[in-house]
Amino acid sequence: MSDFDFNKAVGINVDLDEWKQILDERKSSYMEIHDVKKFYFEEFNLEDKNIPILLLVKGSHWAPKNGSGWGSSNEYGYDIAQYGLTNDEIKNLIGHLLDKNIEFRTTEKNMRQWEGDKEIIPPRCQHIVCKNNYDKEKEKELSSILKEAATKKFESKDTVVKHHIHINDYVFEYTSEVKERIGEKNRGTTYYIYLYDKNGKFKKAHHYPAIYG
Repeated sequence: MSDFDFNKAVGINVDLDEWKQILDERKSSYMEIHDVKKFYFEEFNLEDKNIPILLLVKGSHWAPKNGSGWGSSNEYGYDIAQYGLTNDEIKNLIGHLLDKNIEFRTTEKNMRQWEGDKEIIPPRCQHIVCKNNYDKEKEKELSSILKEAATKKFESKDTVVKHHIHINDYVFEYTSEVKERIGEKNRGTTYYIYLYDKNGKFKKAHHYPAIYG
């Protein structure tokens, strides 16, 4: 059994003094602000008011993209929506490789998608579907073409984005370098928000880093 403490790793249900001690040991940058009457962080659309103690912890945000595969006795499919290519781009790139045994499908009656707990209607599905007698070498060529095109497109779109944090009557601006890849997306600089009562007891946290494994 692992003795890893998830709460202490991300600062959840950890009171202020203990969390600051952990951050100091990690040499993490943070800012402690008292008596916050107004707070707005545009990066994830959160608004809180009348916060006794607020802690801003500097970090970076990495997250894997959703990808899925499925199979049956006579065909299997895998999601390519995370490649960031439009339907027309995909058809132009691999249209000459598609046939009755290797298909590009953008929707099916039984395909459903969500963002959080909200279903996307209509779903934005992009799947490669292979029948049981498909040409494996052709599929490798197809996958290579799509991955190369997606990589080039992401590299051309890497960008620096400005964000703003509003605290009382002051506005703080910072920049974050956004990098997107086939399987992941990273925002270089971001801030995690921790809220405490006047005695430094943990109340709640927002935007804190998840741990993927």
